[in-house]
Amino acid sequence: IGSSNLDYRSLWLNAECNLLVIDQGYGKTLEATFAEDATNSIEVTAAQWATRTLAHRLLDRLARALRWGL
Repeated sequence: IGSSNLDYRSLWLNAECNLLVIDQGYGKTLEATFAEDATNSIEVTAAQWATRTLAHRLLDRLARALRWGL
């Protein structure tokens, strides 16, 4: 369950697809799951992101360099 991105990578490399489910019970289950996920989430502010460690920044750069192969 998620959302497709309308970009080249998503459509061609990731072969993303969509599914439409018309069921109120299933919708309520997904809504409850989302609410629980939101409750358990931690907000990361721009200020916090700017102070991430050097190791984190290096891993970010590595992930970006490998993005076409991931």
